[in-house]
Amino acid sequence: MKRCTLDTNIITAFMKNDSAVVRKISDYLEVFDALTINIISYYEILRGLKDLGKADKLRKFEEFMQENELISIRKETVQKAAEIYAYLQKAAEIYAYLKKGGNFDRRRRHFNSLYCSCRRFSSCH
Repeated sequence: MKRCTLDTNIITAFMKNDSAVVRKISDYLEVFDALTINIISYYEILRGLKDLGKADKLRKFEEFMQENELISIRKETVQKAAEIYAYLQKAAEIYAYLKKGGNFDRRRRHFNSLYCSCRRFSSCH
């Protein structure tokens, strides 16, 4: 098992006592001392709980964070995440277009742009 950083959705599911997630996290904690949460996931959950006015859940979340590791993210990581997001947005746009019966030949230039983005993305590490 490799050390990993938990995604916002996984943390949320854990906090909601999703049995499959709780089981996986229990297995993980048998190998590692603590969970690793990145600063963006921390912000997203904190923002959501404050927005909903969930004081009790906010307190439990802060207690949870005291027991686990909070890490920051490098600028390069955020840049790569933004690139991936932009690529996936383009792919979703094309998928929706084709699903509606759109004509590939009419949008060839757009698809070629996506292909170039895909090649650039896949060559980045």
